[in-house]
Amino acid sequence: MAAAASSLSLVPTEGASLADIDTLLTEQLGCGRVAAGRLARTFYDTFDHRLHRAGLVLEHEWLDGRRWLRLRRADQGTAVVQAACDRVPHRVCELADRRLREALDGPCGERALLPVVVTDGEQYRYARTDELDKTIVRISVVTSVAVAVDRFAPAPDPGGTPADVGRARHVLDPVITLVAVRGHQRDFDALCAAVAARLGERVALDPLHRAAGAAGVALGEDPSDSAVPVHGAMPAAELAGAVLRRAAEVLAANVAGIEGAVDDEFLHEFRVTLRATRALVRAREGVLHPEDRRSCSPGCVR
Repeated sequence: MAAAASSLSLVPTEGASLADIDTLLTEQLGCGRVAAGRLARTFYDTFDHRLHRAGLVLEHEWLDGRRWLRLRRADQGTAVVQAACDRVPHRVCELADRRLREALDGPCGERALLPVVVTDGEQYRYARTDELDKTIVRISVVTSVAVAVDRFAPAPDPGGTPADVGRARHVLDPVITLVAVRGHQRDFDALCAAVAARLGERVALDPLHRAAGAAGVALGEDPSDSAVPVHGAMPAAELAGAVLRRAAEVLAANVAGIEGAVDDEFLHEFRVTLRATRALVRAREGVLHPEDRRSCSPGCVR
């Protein structure tokens, strides 16, 4: 038998406003307002998205002036490990907390930690209490915008502006999260059912996936992957062109990392791709136009 859920995050399906949600929780369901505050998060991963592919999420959170770096499993709110952290360094070995260093060392290796996407908004907290004024269910309502960030820029300050005004800001639907207090599963289930009945049962995606999807950030893709689709009937010239175009994309993708000097893997990938490209150019004499071959020759490409 599956264990009972201890938390649930829902997105209103009827376009309910923050005021509608507040009225539902306080006037109709008898919950009390607890607090409100700013909530900003910057999500991090390696250049080749090793954390995402391992089913992990690394988020730097700013809430009510407190800053936390949290590693958790995707679609789970509970942290595997977290610690107070003012700024996130590029290198795992520079993290102050030993537990975070050990937890990230395996999946990240020597690759740098780079920002992926930022969310900035407000968190409104509520509580459902019993006749003794004891909290039996905790509720939060989060409103936010998502912003894609420059991965090689200095680490964003989660307490400041999440991104410059020139960047597109994508408004996300509000998310209502209910968390059960131990020993009150029945009350939690009843409140979840009541909220879902009035606002819909659209379960919210993981905050990283919601933000990345809204901001158009692709998760899980390795910009250094040089593979191209091939089929048996593909002419040699077409295949050579596809491989060279992809190689050019890989080289360009790694230049910013080389210039930023955040880890050595960028230069390694650049060199490997450049050697493979030169070998292809030499091998495909007669397929490429002579001028194109000369522009890619070892004497011209550095």
